[in-house]
Amino acid sequence: MRLTSCSSVKPEAALAAATVAVVVAVVFVVIVALVVVVVVVVVVVVVVVVVVVVVVVVLAVVFVVIVA
Repeated sequence: MRLTSCSSVKPEAALAAATVAVVVAVVFVVIVALVVVVVVVVVVVVVVVVVVVVVVVVLAVVFVVIVA
């Protein structure tokens, strides 16, 4: 049984493995960033919709009170 040491690993293979690891890490970070952006956009849209609904309801109540 032969033990594989660091010196027996080919530099090309190590470089390829490191490159793959970096690419996978970058892709993972990009995916996480996109998910965060989508979540932030959804939250902003929901907040805007809620604010618009509240403003419309308040204006409707004020209008009804003024007319009545």
